[in-house]
Amino acid sequence: MLKRFLADEGTVVSCHAPSRAGSAVTAAAAAFLADESGSATVEWVVLSAWSVAFALAVTTAVSNGVKELAGEIETFLTSFTIKTSFDEWKALNSGAGGTPAGGSTAGTG
Repeated sequence: MLKRFLADEGTVVSCHAPSRAGSAVTAAAAAFLADESGSATVEWVVLSAWSVAFALAVTTAVSNGVKELAGEIETFLTSFTIKTSFDEWKALNSGAGGTPAGGSTAGTG
């Protein structure tokens, strides 16, 4: 049993029967929930959300490996010396008698 208090009179009034407006709202809500016309849209939204979540998960998993590889490449390239002339290259690669450093003299007479 539903009771409400009327502040202006100070009396308590009982309400025994539900109003017709409440049953119309209930019927409209039931019809809305039973309607399947927008279900395809909802399915596409859910599918798209899962696709985005999967892409973010893959990106997170791969990014650590890419960062590590980029660090190794950076270390290699910063320690690599670029020769700017052929004279520097010849000086570094020539040994005694014009043989390349570490080169073999096999087959030379």
